[in-house]
Amino acid sequence: MKTKIILIAIILLAIVGQSYSQTDAHKKAAEEFLVVSGAELVYKASMEKMMELQTQSNPTMAQYSDIIKQWANKYISWASVKDEMVNLYSYEFSEKELKEISKFYKSPIGLKLASKIGEIMNKSSETIQKKALEHTPELQKMIMDKMGDKKD
Repeated sequence: MKTKIILIAIILLAIVGQSYSQTDAHKKAAEEFLVVSGAELVYKASMEKMMELQTQSNPTMAQYSDIIKQWANKYISWASVKDEMVNLYSYEFSEKELKEISKFYKSPIGLKLASKIGEIMNKSSETIQKKALEHTPELQKMIMDKMGDKKD
């Protein structure tokens, strides 16, 4: 969880620090893509799921969930990152490509993908966390073994 938030923050800082020369039409195409792809809903659902998984993996944090949500709403809400996301997609895709991607997301299969992607991302996060937790003892043993090697 903490790693995901840190990675998101690093990406956002990198985006903010770069200057892009994009036309208004290019940015509008990126905004259109974010709307038709359901990026805001996916982002919000992902943030909620990350907070839920954090609480599950560290139950003592549950008592602070309201504070964490307040902080997240202030600093990493969709409203606070939307412009950076527009810049990110504008940088990675041309205006024409963004229009083509948006066209796909407006198609029946694109609409289905947009409606399922949040759920798929949440389930994949749960799967990865479950796998990691299952094998945490092995990781801990590997670290302890390496620490023991350094003492020699």
